[in-house]
Amino acid sequence: MTFISTDWSPNEIPTSAKMQQMSDNDDALKDGTGIDDNTLTAIKLALSAILDATNGVKTQANAGSAGGTMHYINLGGLKLLWGRGTLNVGGAGYTAVNFTLPDDFFTTVQSNLVSIDAESPASGGQYMYITSGNSNSSLVVTLKSSAATTVTFSIFVIGT
Repeated sequence: MTFISTDWSPNEIPTSAKMQQMSDNDDALKDGTGIDDNTLTAIKLALSAILDATNGVKTQANAGSAGGTMHYINLGGLKLLWGRGTLNVGGAGYTAVNFTLPDDFFTTVQSNLVSIDAESPASGGQYMYITSGNSNSSLVVTLKSSAATTVTFSIFVIGT
């Protein structure tokens, strides 16, 4: 079917022919035959064509010292990674751990976040921050703790 542009006047009562044309135009847009080539190309793409070759979320154990699991997906060039790690701290002070990002996944990292999960035991005086996060291969986070504790934390990375 071909999409046919139709003029409408204000307060017009459409004829049955115009109503049929409106229905035909709707069908033509739904099945894609009414959309000219090189028009609205991104909209016509199936979601599976936008996702990476495996069409879904990948999971990988963290090879870095933070342990835990990472999940990541490529959404047509926008790359997202999220994961969790657990850190056992022997006493007060600073402890740095590493997340090794998946090989050849990120070209550049634009943003990254780290947070202590609410389920972690509250022993007071804890906070985390990113020590080194501009690398496309690793993310280093540091925990400042006032006492021995075990902390579960989450990361989120956005890149291309």
